Amino acid sequence: MAWNGSPPGEFGKPDPRPVPISPDAVSLTRARRGQIVLISSIGAPGSRGTRRLADLGLRVGATAEITSGDGRGPVVLVVEGSRLALGHRAASRVLVEPLTP
Repeated sequence: MAWNGSPPGEFGKPDPRPVPISPDAVSLTRARRGQIVLISSIGAPGSRGTRRLADLGLRVGATAEITSGDGRGPVVLVVEGSRLALGHRAASRVLVEPLTP
């Protein structure tokens, strides 16, 4: 089970309730250009990096379109109207479920 990323009433505090992760979930680094994905899990609950990604709009339950990424370097995606570039290490800690092939 993973942290679902949504605050339970106070902004910025992780929701301790576990949320099941789909068996179809893969690391963001494995998503392909043009693919639409659903954000399933983001890093470790309460970590500084996870909070920073949430501040940028990357939240569990959000959909994103992958605009570039080759599986080795950074991943660029559009989420909630914002374009984000994540380094390979940060992207590898984000699990997504593909919504399009």
